[in-house]
Amino acid sequence: IMVVAAKENRYGHAEETVPVKKPLMVMPTLPRVLGPEDEILIPVTVFATEDGIGRVEVSIKLDGPIENISKKNIITTMNEKGERDVFFRIKAKSAVGVCKITVTAKSRKHTASETTEIAVRPVNPCIYSSEGSPLDPGKTVSFVIPDDGIEGTNFAELTISRLEKLRFNHRLAWLIRYPYGCIEQTVSAAFPQLYLKNVTDIGKADQLKVDAIVNQTIQRLRRFQTSSGGFSYWPNQNRTSEWASNYAGHFMIEAKNQGYHVPEDMFKRWIRYETRKSREADDNTFVRAYRVYLLAMAGEPSMGAMNVLKQSSLKDMNNTAKWYLAAAYQIVGAKSTAKEIMAQAGLVVADYHEFGGTYGSALRDRAIILEILTLMKDNKRAFPIFQEISKEISTDRWLSTQTTGYCLLALGKFLKYYGETGKPMKGEVILPGGDKIKFDTDKPTYSIPITEGFGEEVTVKLTSDKKAYAMLEWEGVPLREGVGTESCYLDLEVRWLDEDGMPINPISVRQGETFWGHFRVKSYYSSAIEEIALVQIIPAGWEIENIRLSGEYLPEWTKGFILNREEYVDIRDDRIMWFFDRSYRRQTFDFLVKLNAVTVGKFFLPPTKVEAMYDNRFRATVAGKEVEVIGR
Repeated sequence: IMVVAAKENRYGHAEETVPVKKPLMVMPTLPRVLGPEDEILIPVTVFATEDGIGRVEVSIKLDGPIENISKKNIITTMNEKGERDVFFRIKAKSAVGVCKITVTAKSRKHTASETTEIAVRPVNPCIYSSEGSPLDPGKTVSFVIPDDGIEGTNFAELTISRLEKLRFNHRLAWLIRYPYGCIEQTVSAAFPQLYLKNVTDIGKADQLKVDAIVNQTIQRLRRFQTSSGGFSYWPNQNRTSEWASNYAGHFMIEAKNQGYHVPEDMFKRWIRYETRKSREADDNTFVRAYRVYLLAMAGEPSMGAMNVLKQSSLKDMNNTAKWYLAAAYQIVGAKSTAKEIMAQAGLVVADYHEFGGTYGSALRDRAIILEILTLMKDNKRAFPIFQEISKEISTDRWLSTQTTGYCLLALGKFLKYYGETGKPMKGEVILPGGDKIKFDTDKPTYSIPITEGFGEEVTVKLTSDKKAYAMLEWEGVPLREGVGTESCYLDLEVRWLDEDGMPINPISVRQGETFWGHFRVKSYYSSAIEEIALVQIIPAGWEIENIRLSGEYLPEWTKGFILNREEYVDIRDDRIMWFFDRSYRRQTFDFLVKLNAVTVGKFFLPPTKVEAMYDNRFRATVAGKEVEVIGR
């Protein structure tokens, strides 16, 4: 217990140590997470703080996707002060979810109990499938809901749409699940949520989820704002990213317009930063045009910057930048100038993919043009672009978070206009188990989430007088299959080394052993590759030792390694992620993590993965394997 006192420039303190104890106490030692089918040995320490406790019964109670594969009760005797260890063996089921483990020690007079919650988390990526069918008035269509994921990961959604084969739920789910935490991906996951209610009917519970995602994203943006008022690409960095600053500001403007609370100090600092930057000509014309468009949207137009762009740089702009500039003039009421720029702005965009910069692609730029055409209420030119983007979004083809997020934003804005002119859809959905849900909506789509009845049938009947389209989308996580070793434009080598730098086999390590994971990434690609992510999820029986906190120096045998080239490192309880760029001159990078074998048991070492976050052609994976931690 400590007391600290202060008055003017005088200070004082006092402290006293007070034991807080019971005659009988119990403490289990557990890992921070588990994987499906992991098997662990739980040491439970029983403490007696006085003599004569006597016979003690130690029991374990489990809730959630976990089972006991040993004795439920163990008897020990505590006649003197001290401690005793007993052991239980448990196994995670082929499922995911939160487990509750309660260990109780009970003597004739005393009882002690300790409860711990542990997540059983998946070790494989999510897989996706879909099935669709035309739906004629008065007719029914049935689908069998897949049941190919482990328990707790299956999720399906039935969508009835006036727009044939428009499906986007898998894209929304992927954005929300995307595992990295940069500002672009953080904003892309939340941006489409703002316009979700314009696309489909959502109930109160779903609206609360949308609100939670949007509000959490707004609060999270504080971690990225720099002292200049702009935003960094990674949390708590000092270097400002111009596109990220624009994109985050765009999200704040749209969120404010939808009625969400954006902290005024954060927003005004961003406005000041963008206004100051708009007077400079350091950035490319695309970034500058996006900036003046946003300032106009925010009600703080920078007319001088807009005029400079029009007079000095219009001929050098690509079509997408011209549409941004035209929209800025349209918003401030200079419609004749907007029309003049629009006359020079075509609808053709170059086919490209960016690793960094604006993280763009041809499809992302088409979405920007759709957004502006919707603003201009130019439905004639907007609708073909809407159809093109809808077709791409509805496929299973890989798209970056930037492309996906901006496409869904543009589709949502367009469908807000389109949905207001559509005729109502009416019908009935019969869920597994026989429950019936009627729908009657004037929105372009109607969706029903399905969280049970997997492997069974769901039926939809259309009672309105216009043809529609029914689509069942499913996602789930397989147990341990499906991720093999591959290499595409990137090479990945994984080695496990002892404390002397000698190779070891991670299939079997001894409890208490310290060792290293060494990851070497190579590429002979002729150009630079930006925004690369290297990820290793750790088995539940291993723990990461964060040498950044301990200040420990790397061993002598690492001197030949090419280390510390990452821009950002994210260390969590069960994984480590490095993010870095590769210049065309540098072909090889090395990464190290120090590990301790802590929990006795059998586990799965998940695959190691490296990928360019904005171009899926550049990737490599090393398959996972079964590993074991052996007792001392």
